[in-house]
Amino acid sequence: MGDGIAGGTTWRSRWSWLSLLFHVLWSSAVVAHTLPAPRTPLGADALRAIIAHLARSHPTERLQFAAIAFDQLAETYRAETVAGARANDGDPATASRWQRAAWAEIARLERLAAQLPAIADAVILLEAGLVLRIVVGTESVLLDAPRVSDPHTLPAHVIERYCATAACPATTPPRQHRPRVWTGWSFGNRAPPVLDTSSGLRFQFSDTSHLRERQEAALELVAAFEQAAADLAWYGARGLTIDWQAFHLAALPDSDSAVLVVDDDGRYLPLELEWRDFPQDPLKRWFHAKLTGGTVQVVIDAAETVLETGSRAAQR
Repeated sequence: MGDGIAGGTTWRSRWSWLSLLFHVLWSSAVVAHTLPAPRTPLGADALRAIIAHLARSHPTERLQFAAIAFDQLAETYRAETVAGARANDGDPATASRWQRAAWAEIARLERLAAQLPAIADAVILLEAGLVLRIVVGTESVLLDAPRVSDPHTLPAHVIERYCATAACPATTPPRQHRPRVWTGWSFGNRAPPVLDTSSGLRFQFSDTSHLRERQEAALELVAAFEQAAADLAWYGARGLTIDWQAFHLAALPDSDSAVLVVDDDGRYLPLELEWRDFPQDPLKRWFHAKLTGGTVQVVIDAAETVLETGSRAAQR
């Protein structure tokens, strides 16, 4: 009997040791998993579908699309020139030359837009890297973002504007008003201030400075997350499967624009948000609850650092 007890004890000890070893190896495998870089936007198929739709449409539809594209690209250049002037970094001579070139391109886009009513047709092509090319007469325009803008969101903005007035195939999530988020502060005796939000995200700060600015930044972030959750639900209803091990917040290469990578192939959803160092585990738990109909309370410690936007270099 004594040997049986000793043997049982030894068996249980070995089982516990094996369980611990399995847990360590599994945890190491999770840590060792390299998060995929963003490669292809979820709207890529939508972009191809819209271009195919335009190819079958009346020339007036292509001309309308070209007019919207030229206006959106010119507006992007204007915003970039203002941002560059405010930043005032780098070589002033180089910045000055770039701004002169930008204004020359804006003038060209305005001239082409004014000529569209007299043009019979426009050719709209989708090139490598999901860059649109629009050919009007003998001139060609690449719908690529200047300087630091995200080159993938520019066509998305054009499609959104075009489809607001034209009959487009249902290939992208419908745009909604900015989600309404309720917030409220709580202050305890010798406790750090906490900003509660109706989304289930709670932001805990280290001190009481800059409360208004922090609240505005939190509202911007939560609204972007709420919109992203709605968009992912739309894609999910049409077959998207999220790989939660690969799911993470990332910055696009050569950009500070934030995206949500949803699978190991690097497919991603652009966000109307600059990248910031948001903790990945709470991010996954919050989005998983949103997409499965659950509820979750996620506390973000030292939230003042999370709400700060930063260069993608800080991500590495």
